[in-house]
Parts: sequence; C-alpha cells; structure tokens
Amino acid sequence: MLLFMTATFLALFLMTGVSFIRIAHTGMVGEHNLLEMALGNQLGSGVVQSRRGTLLDRNGVVLASQHPSHTLFANHHPDWGTVIDDVAYTAQRLAEVIDMSAEEIAVILSCREVRVYNEDESDYEVWPRFVATFGSAGQRLSFSQKNAILALELPGLGFRDDLTRFYPMGIFAAHTIGYTFFSDEGEIIPGMGLERYFNELLTATDGEFQFPQDRFAILQPGEQRRYITEPLDGHDITLTLDAPIQGFLEEAMDEVVREVDVVSIVGVVMDATTGEILAAGSRPSFDPNERDPEFYHNAIIYPFDPGSTFKIFTYAAAINEGNYQGERTFMSGPRWIDSVSLNDHQLIPRQERTFDEGFFISTNSSAIDLLRTAVTLDRFVEYIRDFGFGQVTNFPLYGEAPGRLPYTGHPINVFTTSYGQGITVTPIQLLQATSAILNDGEMIRPRLVASIYNSNTGEYVYQSEREVVGNPITAETARQVQELMIGVVEHPIGTGRTLYRLDVPSGGKTGTAEIPGFGGFLDNEHIYSYIGFAPADDPEILMFIAVRKQDGGGHRYAGQIYQSVMNNTLIFRGLAGNVITAEDIISPEVERVEVPRVFNLQVEEARAMAEERGLTPIIIGNGIGVFNQSPAANLSIPLGEKLFIQTAMEDLLPDFTGWTRAELLQYQRLLGLDITIDGQGVVVSQSVPPNSVVYEGSSFTVVLE
Repeated sequence: MLLFMTATFLALFLMTGVSFIRIAHTGMVGEHNLLEMALGNQLGSGVVQSRRGTLLDRNGVVLASQHPSHTLFANHHPDWGTVIDDVAYTAQRLAEVIDMSAEEIAVILSCREVRVYNEDESDYEVWPRFVATFGSAGQRLSFSQKNAILALELPGLGFRDDLTRFYPMGIFAAHTIGYTFFSDEGEIIPGMGLERYFNELLTATDGEFQFPQDRFAILQPGEQRRYITEPLDGHDITLTLDAPIQGFLEEAMDEVVREVDVVSIVGVVMDATTGEILAAGSRPSFDPNERDPEFYHNAIIYPFDPGSTFKIFTYAAAINEGNYQGERTFMSGPRWIDSVSLNDHQLIPRQERTFDEGFFISTNSSAIDLLRTAVTLDRFVEYIRDFGFGQVTNFPLYGEAPGRLPYTGHPINVFTTSYGQGITVTPIQLLQATSAILNDGEMIRPRLVASIYNSNTGEYVYQSEREVVGNPITAETARQVQELMIGVVEHPIGTGRTLYRLDVPSGGKTGTAEIPGFGGFLDNEHIYSYIGFAPADDPEILMFIAVRKQDGGGHRYAGQIYQSVMNNTLIFRGLAGNVITAEDIISPEVERVEVPRVFNLQVEEARAMAEERGLTPIIIGNGIGVFNQSPAANLSIPLGEKLFIQTAMEDLLPDFTGWTRAELLQYQRLLGLDITIDGQGVVVSQSVPPNSVVYEGSSFTVVLE
C-alpha cells in the first residue's frame, strides 16, 4: 500500500511538474493563454496624440492648426491628490464657467461608484469611481476657461491637456478654410471648405501605449509604458492664399458691411498669369472657432446670373469668328425676340453708337446684334462651353456647381445669355474664362493649393504648377478684348471710369444682374459685379467682386471694395506706387535657410535644431513639448530670423525692442493676443513691461518707429 501511494504521488508530482513547465514555456492552459489574460487584466492603455495637418498660406502663416485645449475632471481618489469636499458649493461655482447647470454637476460629483459588467452582461461588480468627467461641457475648454476655474480655488478638480482645432485668424477666409466640429464620441468631423475636401489627407492617426495597472486601473509605480505604436500626423497643406492680400479683402468687405445693409458680398483675387488664388472671401461669414456656424454656402463656387460681365465672352466669340468691326454702328434700344422685348438699361438713351462704344457703356442691344450678325447661336453656345462654362473647374471645395447653360430649345434664352441673363456661372468659372483674355488665349485653371507635405516621411506628395485647360480664342482676339476692357475704365463713357478706376491704368467689365424669383425676377434687388485686371499693359492681378443689394446703388460699394483691395495689392506686389527696384539700391545677397520641423519635439531639442540652422529660437511658454511653430517647417527664410517655438498658451512677455511688425504678428497669432501696433519700423516701447504674464486675450500696445 505504501509503495502504491508513493508511486501515485510521484506520478502526480511529475504530471504537475510537466504541466507547470508547459505553462511556463507556452503560457497555455487548454485553449487559454494565461499571459494574454494577465496582460489584459493588468495592462492599461493610453493614447499618443497625433496632429491633424496644418493649413498655411503661401508665406507660412498658419490658418488652421492644432491648439491646446483642456478637459476638466473631478478626483475622488485620495491617493491621487485632493478630493471634492463640498459637492453643492463646487457645483454652484463650476456652473458659472462651464455650460452645465449646478444640479447636473452635483449629480456627476455625487456618483462615486460604477458597475462593471462581465462579458455576457449577466452579472457585474461595483467598482469605486475615482474620476468624474463632465461630458462635452467639460471638454475642449480654452486657456481662459481653465484659468477661470483655477481662480475659483475648488479642491478636487484637475485638467487633462488635449489638442483641438484652432483657427488663429478667425473669420479670415472662413468659407475657404472651412471648419471642424466634434461628434458625441469626440471625433473630429469636417464641416466644410478645405477641412472637408482634404479631410482624408489632414486626418491623423493616434499612437497607443500600454502600462501596468492593478485591477482598479491604478498605475503601478516605477513602471514604464510598453508596446508603443507610433502616431501618424496629417499632411500639411500650403495654400496659394496670401495673408496680407486676404486681409485687404476682409477689411474692405467689413467696411462696407458696417456702412450699408447688403444681402451678400463675394470677392476673389487671382494671379492672372499663374491662376493662383491670392484671396477669397464673402459676407455673411462666421468664426470657425465657434464650431456652430449657421449654413453659409461658399459663394466662390455658388452659381449666379453674371449680367453684363458675360459680354466679355460674347464679344470675344464675335471677334474670334472674324466678323467683328468695332467702328460699325448700331442703334441702341429694345430688340424684339420671339415677340418679347429685350431692353437696354433704362439709363442708356436710344441713339446710334459703335459696337466698341456698346461694350464701354454696356448695351444689351449691341450684344444681341452680334449674335444676329457676327456669330451664330449654335457657335456661340460652343464658345461658352470652350470657355469652361457649364462644367466644374475642379476647384478643391465640396459643392462646386457646373452652372446652367442656356436652354437652346428657345432662341430667346441664347440671346439673353449674350448679356448674362439665362445662364448661371460661378466666380471661379468667370475668373478662369477671363484668364484666356489676359494670357494670349490660354485659359488657366484657378489654383488654391500650392503644395501638400507628408511630415511623417518628410516628402512633398503634391506641388502645383500652372495648368492650361483650354485655348478658346486666339492671341489676337485676346488682345482686342483686353483693349475693350481697358476702354470700360479709360474711355469717357465707360461704365467703370469712376467707381472702378485704380491708381494705375487698368481694365474690366461691369455687370448688373437681375435675380430670378417665383414667376419672374425679384423686385428691386440685383447683383452688382465687376471683373477687372491691372496693370493694363501687363496684367498680373485679376479680381472679381459682387455685391447683392436691395434698393440700388450696389456698384458704389462693389467699387469701394475693388479699388481698396486692388490698389493695396498692386502696391504690395510692387506693381504700383513708389516702388524701389533692384537697380535703385545696392544690397548684398541674403543667405537663406530652411525652417526645421520642431513640432512634438522636446524644447531643448527644438532649440538646438533652430540654432544649428542659424535661426534665433523664441520659446513661448514653459512647457516641455512643442505643439506649434512659426514660420512653418520647410519654408526658406533669411539666416538669423526668429523661429517661434510654442510650448504653452501662457508666456512671460518678451522685451520687444527691435522686433519688426511681422515678428509681432507671428507672436500675436500664436498666443491669441490683442496687440495694438502703432507706427512703422521696429519696436521702441511697449505698454506692458517685459516678464509680465500674458495669455489668450491679453491686450497691450506696442509702438514702432
């Protein structure tokens, strides 16, 4: 018996030993992997934040980027710090800052337990609730909101720092840039504009890490992160927009809105030779940082009846057919088509004029007569298509409409199209078509995106180039139409001779369009538009402006915007004013360096990289990691220039002495400050002394001489 028991014990011991060795070697018990089960129970996970792609203007000015935000939480675990000691008082004071009632906050703060169900939800355990959050009301708080809560000195509250989408220029080009908002799960949803069109490229993929924890999800001391998956940042997109020119447009539109009640405004500025869109905006508009805009259609891709600006293409078709004689005369006045009277503007007297003069003064009768004598209706419709109307330009914004071509079943529709009624076009189509007039017949596609950069690989995935999309007319025809457009401004009877005259000789075409309504046209409401170019002898800048207004007088305000934007743009581009040329000065060549990418680096590493490139690092804030920089990576800037490296939304104010206006504006944009800049030159004084604490919304004055 003893021998049997001993043998049985030894057999069981050997079997148990073999099982332990097999478990230790493979981690398997039957079909269960104990290692995975242990890790699953003991490892928590966290997110390594990635960065949604940045949108920049052609000079590296940030138009949309990631920005620090803060998520509020309440601590219930004494080992993690102070805890809530007075729920009612805390709820009452907190309701003064976040969008939640005191009663709702009190319910959240009073809940100290949470049920954790098993896999089939047949049973649960009650676990202590160590952290309480406040839903969307406690998420994406601004730096100012965080400061307001800290000022309440409520024990038990804390913040987790996150990144949110921020538009440092506010209303600036809002329809073009677009906006994002957050789903109930906290995911970024693109709302409109470039944010939506390029969402796939802009979208980032967060990384993931794991860390040891106990069964109550408390991090074990001394343990490190494990199994890190690298984050993938979104692509950075540089636009053709030029921030100063966009600023000219925004300011001019705002001035009109303050002065008079208008239904809407749309303005677009384009480089006539390359097709690059330098500025684009409209009113009404919105601040994309609010994330709850009303529905605003993007006017630069929204079709409208162009009115007399379309006579450009009617005349171009007649000239290109070889049947146009500018000195030939016609009698202005009504024309009868299909028993319907088509009339000139009521201010145009009935008299004999040349066809050139018909263009200058914008008679409908001259355009109708050209379709009767110089170009057939069918051929005219072909020209319209050749100029790109009735089809999208592939402009990178969702919702671009092809417009509506005239219905050829009734000839009257084609005749009214000759002066811009009965067809709809978009501002972008109109700019594209007019580019053929300014480029010897070559029609240039409008461009909004200059380049797309993959920061993960350090490579450009796209760089735009000038693109010819058609040759609807000959170079000689283009030259003749250019001369006609110059006559609109320079000829004594031209409709643009006062309201649209610039500081340099220029050309263009006015338009006044009726707006279709139920059973006819809207009473006493029109679209007043102008498309113009400058300089006259070598067109480089092309601009479209339209004001929709009731009660007449819209050309006064369209002209006000056009003159302001174009004159400033011409001066800015060195095409007007007292321009200093290279022959006037002797200056050494400036050595330039490429801006390094310091986003997500530690501060000292970023500082060293800037100094290695020969740049002057300006550290904003006392954080340890970099979340923003200016200028943007990969731009070429002069050796020794400042590289702003941002680590926080709070800073000790620098001594601005010797700073330029451009450097002040970069610093202002990054922190969201309200700086009044007085004078020109470099900084000589500041109203707030150096080393003062400033943060979002802080205001002060800086004097330049």
